[in-house]
Amino acid sequence: MINRIMKDSGNKAYVKDLERLDHSLESNLVTVKNDVNYAGDNDAEHTLDVYYLDNDKMKPVLVDVHGGGFISHDKKIDSVFANVMAQKGFVVFTINYRLAYPEHNVFDQIEDIDKATRWIVNNALAFKADTSKMFIAGHSSGGVNAIAEVLLSLSENMRSDYGFNSRNYFYNGLILDCGLMQFYKSSVAYNGMRNMVFTKGYKDDKRYCHLMFDKNDEIMKLPSTVIITNKSDELKAMSYDFKKLLERNNVKNVLFDTGSDGHMGVIFNPLSNDSTLIDDIVSFFNDGIHIVPYNDSFKQQVFDFTDKCFEELGKKFEPDGRHDFYNNIGDNFVVFYCLFDQDKLIGTVALKKIDENTVELKAMYLDRSYRGKGLGRRLMNKIVDEAKRLGYKSIVLDSMSQYKDALRLYERTGFKNTERYNDNLYADVFMILDL
Repeated sequence: MINRIMKDSGNKAYVKDLERLDHSLESNLVTVKNDVNYAGDNDAEHTLDVYYLDNDKMKPVLVDVHGGGFISHDKKIDSVFANVMAQKGFVVFTINYRLAYPEHNVFDQIEDIDKATRWIVNNALAFKADTSKMFIAGHSSGGVNAIAEVLLSLSENMRSDYGFNSRNYFYNGLILDCGLMQFYKSSVAYNGMRNMVFTKGYKDDKRYCHLMFDKNDEIMKLPSTVIITNKSDELKAMSYDFKKLLERNNVKNVLFDTGSDGHMGVIFNPLSNDSTLIDDIVSFFNDGIHIVPYNDSFKQQVFDFTDKCFEELGKKFEPDGRHDFYNNIGDNFVVFYCLFDQDKLIGTVALKKIDENTVELKAMYLDRSYRGKGLGRRLMNKIVDEAKRLGYKSIVLDSMSQYKDALRLYERTGFKNTERYNDNLYADVFMILDL
């Protein structure tokens, strides 16, 4: 009885979730092919949709696995996300798979995704898709299936246990959006869920052990991984725990904890709250350089980096004196972003509130060895977009006339000279950008 109620609840949630999709973000430049069967049968759960820009350029592949607690939803729920990612240059394949309960189970879903990706590889050229550059995204429960799919491309032992043939393709990157990575945690609710979506006696099934990620040594082989969560995601703790697991296994990763759109928020409006999130994900996969909001785990890195930048400028960083606001970044700045090259902090930028309409540009620093690569512009674009999103009317800054490179960047961004607005004795240049 309870399983049927959960199934019905999932189906009702799907209908409501469809209404949340922001279709205004979709572009008619993206070609969409719907309901392509990948299994040679007439089952709607064995279909996929393809999103791509129809041009002569070869493009990377993004396989997309929808969420729904293993028991509900459909590839259409990821249609906006897929369209936006196609605009960014991917050929996106959103996959349907057999939903669990009462007839099917998670092992069946993993089999379906295996069949779908083999079809994708065999038919990629028809869409100008480059299978040497394959990525996969999983949303909520789809995160479990996405990880399983990546591991299947890496582990002969896992393929053998699942009865799958060998492969000739691998994944360059993995996106986990509000993932249910710890579905195996011990609780009444999760025990009930597993009994619903797995076969009887699943704990003794050799296939199941590969899904116990914190006990699976193959995790160390995962490719670069992006983890997405936000403050309203009820599975947020799982994202942070999985990041720790990746770091223990030396897997390159980045976690974006941004926005407030709730569980799987990025599929409803990929550009909401943080308009550059998608660009930051793409950049991370392209060059390992990514911008993330500050959190307290970065504090010592920020202090060391800022001290280094001040020293290069002939100044002294005084966190116990006139720069004591760095001791509580969360309270003293409207936003504070960190630019990383993998795990190395290479840049910062922030906004400090002046009044209801105005913020001040602060902490705009970039490692000298990374200058001349467009990264200063990336930081500026990020912070300007954030000020606009927050509803401010202008950004002001103070600087010194000797900082020629910085002033050129500000001018290219649109800043213009203005009157002095503070009592900073070191500054002799004051600028404003009207938003």
